[in-house]
Amino acid sequence: MSTNTENEILIHRQGAVLTVTLNRPAALNALSQGMIVQIQQGLMLWEEDPSVGLVVFRGAGGKAFCAGGDIKSTWAERANVSRNDRYFYDEYNLIRTIYHFPKPTLALMDGITMGGGYGVAGACRFRVATENTRWAMPETGIGFFPDVAASYYLLRAPGAMGMCLALTGMTIGPEDTVYGGFASHYVYAAALDDMMAAFHDGGNVEEVLARFHKTPVLTGLLCQHQDLIDECCGAESPQAILAALAQQSAEWAQSTLALLQTRSPLSLGVTFERMKRAAGQDFDLIIEDDYVIARRFMRGEEFFEGVRAMLVDKDKTPRWQPETLENLGQTEILNYFAPLPGSLADGFKG
Repeated sequence: MSTNTENEILIHRQGAVLTVTLNRPAALNALSQGMIVQIQQGLMLWEEDPSVGLVVFRGAGGKAFCAGGDIKSTWAERANVSRNDRYFYDEYNLIRTIYHFPKPTLALMDGITMGGGYGVAGACRFRVATENTRWAMPETGIGFFPDVAASYYLLRAPGAMGMCLALTGMTIGPEDTVYGGFASHYVYAAALDDMMAAFHDGGNVEEVLARFHKTPVLTGLLCQHQDLIDECCGAESPQAILAALAQQSAEWAQSTLALLQTRSPLSLGVTFERMKRAAGQDFDLIIEDDYVIARRFMRGEEFFEGVRAMLVDKDKTPRWQPETLENLGQTEILNYFAPLPGSLADGFKG
């Protein structure tokens, strides 16, 4: 875990606008625990400060808003279950705080916005994509599940688009990000400084956003394949989704099938069940359930094997257990939803 948290978060105040810059560009602004705690403490102060009218989150370095949680640190601390439980407790509580923050919050998703990075951005009232946005919930590729209340947003995407993104972890561009509802506005990157200047000058947030918003041409791959997505990814099980894709000759279907075949079968099973259970649930219940599931993964081996293969050793050959969906039992899936002591609402119990 990085310890130089003062420099990992930059706070800039101009007028009523408070800008929080995630400042770990070498790590694509991945969220360390120190960053999470510092932002949480700041939000508590800014909520009570009448001179703060808007909180803006952005990323440093020009490549990423935030690539996600600091999962390399989580892997390094894999023997310390309590430490990793605490990381998810702090991360999810921050996201819940942003979601319920009484003042306008805005995320500039200029660049890579993935995993826990979208946990922060998605919880904001306004979410601005640019032509540089690369959005994903890539967790099934590292033996995890789309957490940070992602199912709350994924289920609001058109048709079966959310299920497709949850299972595949595929990366989408700004057109699909707007189409799926993951961004509220689309602004050219070159115009962001002018937009911020308008906020600093005291402009009404919604009016300024409306002025700078450009309607994207819906040329994204998912925009173009909605019927196929609904037909295949609306099936009744992960196995049925793979079978439906296998029956399609379209290039998109075949590439999506190939992508799914690289994902952790356990993660696919848990993610599918997670999406089913989240239907109709509110944000707070979803993120509480995510806290249980995340801690269950910390007590298993799949996540740590995925991180090892993809991010540590980088051999890109994770040894998934089980190796195939056909060998995955429902009991094994349901174990990840079994209650654990403690909750976000009750405070961390160690």
